[in-house]
Amino acid sequence: MNNAMLIVNPNSGKKEGRALSERVAAHLGEHFPNVDVRLSSCAADVEVWAREAREREYDALFVMGGDGTVAKTAACRPSVCFLAARATGWLVLSALRPMP
Repeated sequence: MNNAMLIVNPNSGKKEGRALSERVAAHLGEHFPNVDVRLSSCAADVEVWAREAREREYDALFVMGGDGTVAKTAACRPSVCFLAARATGWLVLSALRPMP
């Protein structure tokens, strides 16, 4: 696996997304030679980038944000996606594989 995309909502969770994304990207870089970090400014960004990750056949798509960011990503039906959402103080990670 070579290519990963990390989509981040920098305003999620007390606006800590940008700082946390740097740490996450560094960790992902230990596993993927190419990590493409995208900081969203609106919901449309998330949809465009999730589709791009699917169309360009990224090996993995990681998403950091709240419920809206996660829902927008899931709606684009990526082939493999790892979602991180902060909800009530917990960090939730799940693998998402769309139905055929």
